[in-house]
Amino acid sequence: MSTNPADLRWATVEPVELPDSPLASRYTKAVVAIIAAVLVVFGAAITDDVVTTLEVVNVAIALVTAVGVYLVPNLPAGPGAYLKAAVAFLGAAGAALVTVLGSGGFADVHPSAWITVFLAAIGGVGVYVLPNTDELALAA
Repeated sequence: MSTNPADLRWATVEPVELPDSPLASRYTKAVVAIIAAVLVVFGAAITDDVVTTLEVVNVAIALVTAVGVYLVPNLPAGPGAYLKAAVAFLGAAGAALVTVLGSGGFADVHPSAWITVFLAAIGGVGVYVLPNTDELALAA
């Protein structure tokens, strides 16, 4: 297997471009993060009919992540263009960390707890992939 960076093109993921789409708004990424937070809440509530302290902490992390994605400004280029995705992935990493530490280690994590982590991670991917615009782009 080659380790040449040119051979790893298949591993790169570019954000989806949806010009003139109703999906492209100032709040697209925030809406995705909020949807992910709601899914985390539902995932915690329905997986085993018991909401544990660990699940409550993960729900709080998901909600704080959604607020963080909303508050980070839409920056058009450079490293700042990825700040919203970074906040979303940090939230997913926080959910995974709390899940593992709260369960006593990877081997002791209940499968229903991984659903919460998976939903948070999917939210991070959605925040990264879906387009977002800033006020200047909308005014043009």
